Amino acid sequence: MKGWLLYKSTILLMTLTFFLVDANAQKPVKVVFSTPNSDMSQHVACGKKFKELAESYSKGKLKVQLHYMGGPKPNIGSDEDNARALHQGTGIPHVSILAVNNASAYAPILNFLSLPYMFRSEEQAVKLFRSDFMKTTVKDSMIKTGHFRPLGWLVGGFRHLTNSRREVKILADLKGLTIRTPQNPIMLATYHAFGADVMPIKWTDLYSALKDGTADGQENPYTLIADQQFWKANQVYITENGPILWIGPLLISEVFFQRLSPELKAILERAGEEACEYEWEWVKKQNDAARRLVIEKGMKVTRPKSMNEWIEAGKSVWSRFYEMIGDDDATLGEQIVSQAESVISN
Repeated sequence: MKGWLLYKSTILLMTLTFFLVDANAQKPVKVVFSTPNSDMSQHVACGKKFKELAESYSKGKLKVQLHYMGGPKPNIGSDEDNARALHQGTGIPHVSILAVNNASAYAPILNFLSLPYMFRSEEQAVKLFRSDFMKTTVKDSMIKTGHFRPLGWLVGGFRHLTNSRREVKILADLKGLTIRTPQNPIMLATYHAFGADVMPIKWTDLYSALKDGTADGQENPYTLIADQQFWKANQVYITENGPILWIGPLLISEVFFQRLSPELKAILERAGEEACEYEWEWVKKQNDAARRLVIEKGMKVTRPKSMNEWIEAGKSVWSRFYEMIGDDDATLGEQIVSQAESVISN
């Protein structure tokens, strides 16, 4: 009997100890990721991989909560809202993916990535992203001015021109066409240099503007042309002019990042970098599939008669933005562009 009582007491003590340890166990750190893009976008594909890797590598110490348009948890705000939240670091989301033209409002150095014909292939961009230049000079500037840090870089394909009115093979074909661009001065200047009438329109208003004829055309990668079903918004013609490569940093609020332990910081940086490398392969397949889809839907693809006139016109605007890239220092801005070109070409 005494042995039985001792056994029961031991089991009871072990049970109580288990519950005490479990009650005092550290709760996972919640990381809120949000994007206004849909489930089929590169943003969400990267976000899901980031969640998978961060939670796996941390063995449950991190819990990534995904918010996106149409998802189980809806997106928290627009890209502009997310950029502001990351910059201020006072709330959520903690992590988001922004096109560089949105992130550059807070980190001017990023404007060099929007210069027309900075890249002639996705491989050149990947080479740049893996360089010390991006991991030191660019990252440090983003933290200092933007108060957010890049965990990695997404590539979304080259931004091609679409329009509802006619085939565009040469710059002269753009005369009289009203083309929507984001509210970004480099993109506006690029299409002005091409000879188009340019109209900045918010992303959320773009579809209706194309549908009702406010704008004749727009420019975006194939994945977004397909995702938004622009053929239903009167877009018939695609010109593969590709002056700007869609690039989006995977960003985390620096305020939030600095609250984490060294272990969790390292895990998030590893997960972010690997999630973006996963996205590079994912988006190649998606762009090929999207191109086939838009052709099946009746859109007509044209390649410029000569790329040289497009490149010459696009690069003519570069010097106008050195001061912006250098955060009011044109000499610094030109040096940044020169450094980037050196990495790409070597």
